This record gives sequence, C-alpha cells and structure tokens, in this order.
Amino acid sequence: MSLTDLQRRFPDGAAAEQWIAECRWGGEPCCPHCDETDVQIGATHPSQPYRCRSCRKFFCVRTGTAMAGSNLGYQVWAMAAHLITTEANSQASMRLHQDLGISQTAAWFLAHRLREAWEDGQPRFGSPRGGQAQDGEFAI
Repeated sequence: MSLTDLQRRFPDGAAAEQWIAECRWGGEPCCPHCDETDVQIGATHPSQPYRCRSCRKFFCVRTGTAMAGSNLGYQVWAMAAHLITTEANSQASMRLHQDLGISQTAAWFLAHRLREAWEDGQPRFGSPRGGQAQDGEFAI
C-alpha cells in the first residue's frame, strides 16, 4: 500500500477510528473491562462514546490498547502502524516525526507503544475475542 493509498483509506480521524473499531470488535463493540457485548453506542460522555450496560463503565476504541492515554489522533496511529510494519528495518522515531508531522517525543512514544504491544504477543488491538488483522492489513 502506497502512502497515497494510505491517505485515501484514512482521510481523517473518524475513518481511522471506524477502521480500528471494526478490526478490534468486528462490528459489535465489546467492553474491555468485563468482556460483555451489551454496549450502549453513542453515550453522552464527550470522549468515550461507548458504555457497558453490565459494568456501567464508559470506554472508547483506545481503551485497553497501546493507544490508551495518548492524545495522538486515530489517523496518526493508523499511519504509524503502517509505516512501522512496512519498513524493512525498524522505523526510527525521527523518521516518524518527519513523516507524520508530530514531535519527535510523540513519535518515540508512539513507536515504543506499538513495538511493545506487538512483542507481548497480545492480539493486535487488545480484543478480548482475539481479533486479528485480515491478510494484507496491518493492525495496532
């Protein structure tokens, strides 16, 4: 996938978030706290649009993943995952900083989180149901 194709696939953060949610949950959100699928979509919380009806906790696509606690947008995470996974050698944070237009510190944090998540052997999105990327796709 070229960078142009990547930009077309993720033109904004909403498209990237939707793709990540689909990869993580396969169309049916699952609570990362209690693994229940009885989830309210469109909760009134400003940054966490899902609410579990069982444990009553709010969550978002980032909760329980390498993206948790990050202020970087979904588009940046999706593009960084692509850049890191398609590079023959490890993608340097300085190169990510230049390619993504983010600070070098943020690029280092992002790369470190992604590598750590992949080395743990956990499902790529931290899905309790073990969601994996489809052939030819990268995952976070």
